[in-house]
Amino acid sequence: MSIVLAQSYWAFTDNFIGAANLILDQENPKHYLPTLYLLCHAYELTLKTFLIAHELPVGKLKKDFGHDLGKLLHEANARGLSKLVKISENETSTVAAFNGYYKDKDMPLKYFSPTHKSFPSIAKLRALVIRTHKAVADVVVKKSFEQLE
Repeated sequence: MSIVLAQSYWAFTDNFIGAANLILDQENPKHYLPTLYLLCHAYELTLKTFLIAHELPVGKLKKDFGHDLGKLLHEANARGLSKLVKISENETSTVAAFNGYYKDKDMPLKYFSPTHKSFPSIAKLRALVIRTHKAVADVVVKKSFEQLE
């Protein structure tokens, strides 16, 4: 059952990446904060897809990890993601920087917050999300076929 859920999560995630790409591929992209939110959410769902494909229950994901990209990435790496996707220290720092704005209940990327924000490169985050999403697709497809055997 978990592979069907992983397939659904992957497809759902693909919509968030597609929406972010539509914005970023414009000649003069606007809507920076919503696009960052789309990419952070896509990364969260991609990591959760990987963990669901590796038999981690959704309830545990919600309870123990929430929206924390750092915790999700750490757990996914512990379960083998780091063998599929090489993430540099710079990319890990990029995730950590965005995570500070994304993981909390108040989510300054989602809700207005009259505070100064300083973000790293959206292009780096986009590239990491797409690269990870493709690698997780390979895992989901492989596990789908294994389940048929």
